[in-house]
Amino acid sequence: TVAGFWVLARQGAQAASAHRVVALAVASPLAVAMVQEAWVEVYIVAGVIGWLALRHRHRHWATAALGMAMLVNPITLVVLVPWFIWSRRARFEVMVAGMAAALFALPFIVVTGVGAFLHDVVGVQLAQQPRYNALTLTSYLWQTWHLVLPGWLPAILVVVTVVLIIGRGPPSHEAELAGLAAVMIFATFLAAKWAFFNYYYIAAMMLLAAMASAGVRFAPGDLALPDPRALLRRSKLRQPG
Repeated sequence: TVAGFWVLARQGAQAASAHRVVALAVASPLAVAMVQEAWVEVYIVAGVIGWLALRHRHRHWATAALGMAMLVNPITLVVLVPWFIWSRRARFEVMVAGMAAALFALPFIVVTGVGAFLHDVVGVQLAQQPRYNALTLTSYLWQTWHLVLPGWLPAILVVVTVVLIIGRGPPSHEAELAGLAAVMIFATFLAAKWAFFNYYYIAAMMLLAAMASAGVRFAPGDLALPDPRALLRRSKLRQPG
């Protein structure tokens, strides 16, 4: 992760200040606790930062790093939403990484069964009751006024954030997308049924990614909203001959 921040910062307008971003990443008390407790969010962040750092120069390795992040936890998909909305290259890379992750997971799906696999990955999260000792608005409202937020609220917040991302217009550089990802993931966790310290590590690192990628420009012609027909065409494998 630290190496990824260094490489990413060296690509932007503030390349001479890359050491400052690295210093923040190394000195962050969040990172120390995350590594000590071995929480899986460190792997999500490592994969996403590796993707951002390598995607302009080593696209294949970048996509592999993204696939690794997707295998850790489905929440990675929420982090990627701003890039998926605005970047043609990112949409292709996300789809390729997603297919690679699905192929890697296929033997486990076959052994456990589709239903059991989906339940273990997603269903168990949806079925559990809110935890009122969490670092969430849900917990605060319950402890203060015994109010319970609806379980579908995080999904609504994601949709609202997507609308706002589209409505504010095209970003000028990649730092804006990293900042939007931080806001989206923070809002999602704040209204979730539960979220603890380790969950918010993702949002904090996305803010640091925004600092690192200040001035990193998009490739010419990269900025565009999704075209479903184009996405389908690009996702099809080329036929031999």
